[in-house]
Amino acid sequence: MEYSIYITLDKTLKKDYCILSSNEYDEETLKLEIYTNGKEKLDFRKLNYLSLSERYYNDFIAYFSYGRNIMDNSKLIHITNASDNEKNTKKENRELMRLINTNNLQNKKLYIDVGSIKLTEEDMDSISPLQKCKSSLVTFDENNIYHGIEELKIIYEITNDIIKRINKYDFSPIEKMMYAYDIIRTNYMVNPDYEKKIEKVLKFYNEPSYCYSLIYKEVLDKLKVKNIMSLGNFYMAEKRAFNVAYVKDDIYEIEGVYYFDIADNSKQKLSNSLFDLLNEDSIINEYSSFCKTKDYMVFSGCLDTDYAFGDFDNDFLQMYDYVFEKRGINGIFELRGIINNIGYFIDGRTVIDYFNGIHSDDELEEIRSNVERYVDLISREVSAEDFLEILFNVRKVQYMENKELFPLSIDVLKECISKSEFEFENGQLSFDDTGEYEQEDINEIIQETFEECFEDAINKSSYEERIKKLKLSLNKDINKPKKDDDK
Repeated sequence: MEYSIYITLDKTLKKDYCILSSNEYDEETLKLEIYTNGKEKLDFRKLNYLSLSERYYNDFIAYFSYGRNIMDNSKLIHITNASDNEKNTKKENRELMRLINTNNLQNKKLYIDVGSIKLTEEDMDSISPLQKCKSSLVTFDENNIYHGIEELKIIYEITNDIIKRINKYDFSPIEKMMYAYDIIRTNYMVNPDYEKKIEKVLKFYNEPSYCYSLIYKEVLDKLKVKNIMSLGNFYMAEKRAFNVAYVKDDIYEIEGVYYFDIADNSKQKLSNSLFDLLNEDSIINEYSSFCKTKDYMVFSGCLDTDYAFGDFDNDFLQMYDYVFEKRGINGIFELRGIINNIGYFIDGRTVIDYFNGIHSDDELEEIRSNVERYVDLISREVSAEDFLEILFNVRKVQYMENKELFPLSIDVLKECISKSEFEFENGQLSFDDTGEYEQEDINEIIQETFEECFEDAINKSSYEERIKKLKLSLNKDINKPKKDDDK
């Protein structure tokens, strides 16, 4: 017999009882819903049993009449309380811990519903009474996905430290995002203590992208960057997690919806991939999955199914117009799920009213105007010129922190641009319409165009002089005698 136990703590009860029913997802699995006041250890011989099916009761009693232990044989043990609050208070979690101790469950794997907690100081303190349940999982965020308490505690420490590091510098919004991206994807190689912590957290995950994306999401939340952690199916790699963010940076005049597949540029990929990925430089100097358009993710990042925005991409207007031509307003109303999804992410509101529908040409015109803007935002590429400046401003700080880990030179910048596949604004290829080209000739033209554009960008922004000036200032600081030496 397979069964699951769901224990609800209700301190108002005078007597404990149990409801026997089938699992709504699996009729062969029995569901034991136990309601207790928590005053005494659960005694399954004294419980009042309620069931709509006499068979459930008879089968259950017979199965446990030959020495089996009910708690030890359960497929799952879920614990919650009768509170209607969005999340438990620290006091309520203490009461749950007493219930767990009373029934000697502290060493079992429990699924504890503590409500929709976040990685805040208050919420982390509220679950502290449950820390002795080493093998247990608690609910987290608005989706109530279960995570280990130790795991959440470490992620809380890591994200707070990343924010402290970021706040030391005068970064623009997208520079902050790159700086955090690098810390996370290198498994915090900038700090040995935190490196051990993130390596420990990664062991909780069979698929590291879920861990990287969760940490990045929490950092972006703290940076007040509108973002979501999403899932997608990838060619040859099945389901993985990634991040999508609505980036707005006035310094670089960048505004758009961008994708971040942090695991794809990560140390964990380097460590575990069966392909020869060379060395650490291949992650340090590559940003092929940083701040990319959805179009890039589909055609170059192998994204097959996007759970974040579905079919919404830079070709969506063609679908919109086709549907309108064939089915009119009703057809556009049927697209409301896709349109409202992207609209709520960008503007925080629905575009098409689910209940009232579309009633006028003015409404329809406004909807199409919004769709045009959303398509534009999800299609805007970050230019290689902007990426180069973002990279330089972040890398010079990283170089000052750890020049062995984050080298800085013209060759390094060139390697980063080449591997990261950002396009130069004046990098259009020039072909003779009358000529025929072999692939070798095309590759040569591509390389020549890249070399010219890179050289032009380097000279225009004086990167060579800026790098020399930075290294000279650092050498002066190193050689500068300390005050004690002047005595």
